[in-house]
Amino acid sequence: MKSDETRATRAGRSGPANSDRRNHEPSVPEQAGGVSDTVRRSRNPLNRKRLARGWRAELAFGPLVSVWLHIVFLMVAAWLVIRPVGTPDFKAFTSVEYATVQHEELTSLPDIPFQVTEPLADMSPDEVVPSEFNPDLPVSDLTFDDAGDVETLGGSGEEMTPDSMLGAGGVGGTSFFGIESRGRRFIYIVDVSGSMRGTPLDILKDELKASVNALPDYTSFYIMAYNTKTIPMTKEDKWRRASKQNKLYADKWIDSRSADGGTDSTSSFRRAFEFKPQPDVIYFMTDAKDLAGMGEFVSNLNGGVRKTVIHTISFGSDGSEEIMREIARDSGGTFRYVPLRQ
Repeated sequence: MKSDETRATRAGRSGPANSDRRNHEPSVPEQAGGVSDTVRRSRNPLNRKRLARGWRAELAFGPLVSVWLHIVFLMVAAWLVIRPVGTPDFKAFTSVEYATVQHEELTSLPDIPFQVTEPLADMSPDEVVPSEFNPDLPVSDLTFDDAGDVETLGGSGEEMTPDSMLGAGGVGGTSFFGIESRGRRFIYIVDVSGSMRGTPLDILKDELKASVNALPDYTSFYIMAYNTKTIPMTKEDKWRRASKQNKLYADKWIDSRSADGGTDSTSSFRRAFEFKPQPDVIYFMTDAKDLAGMGEFVSNLNGGVRKTVIHTISFGSDGSEEIMREIARDSGGTFRYVPLRQ
């Protein structure tokens, strides 16, 4: 009995105490509850499958994002490299609206007289007729427009090509006694001998002025009247540009001519072929009946590689028609007989 009581006492003494100690002292797994839960979940087969799928998703999503970002970066870099310099900003352009005016509005506008407000000092002398020019002045008081002169270039016309001779200004055209011709440089050799007095001389003056004034201003000209000697337009044999002022001078010079003396055109032809560059066209007019030897003389002067075209006009007399035709035919020109108008 005593031993049973003793064991019961020991059991009762130690049992509750030990029981309370076990209840109030947490076990090791409970103190590390987080680790314990993870371990328990990881040991669960179902949880292990879920974790594996999450890891595979994360591993797949990361590279996809990286690839996409690299593609975007490469596209931006490529655009910056190949973009053309100075690409216009089309947004900066603005629209332009044009005003329209009806015909009725134009016709109803008042007439405003034209006024020159700018000085003419900067204009070329060829384009301005000097204010002191008086058409009633004698020829000796007139001045020639030297600014419009065409200087000689030196060398013979035979060495020049047609293209270099014509120059950048191109060719111009005119007509004399109905014979039309084209070229850059024109010489007129006209008869003012005693037999041209009266109506023949008046007709010659009208035709000559009309021909000179028809020349374009980029062409050049010169006039030689003759009787027993040559009467040049100026003291110096020199190409004159067909400017407005030079034409005015030529008109006054032509009007001042009178008819007298005999007939000898050889000196005039010799001087005409001394011009450098040589003339493109010569208009030769006479009323002479005897021109013996003149055809051969002119042919020798005009014997170069590039011949000057010579148009011939027999005025009021056909006595020299054969020789005049020969001169024209030899140079590629045209002959014309002009009867005297009564």
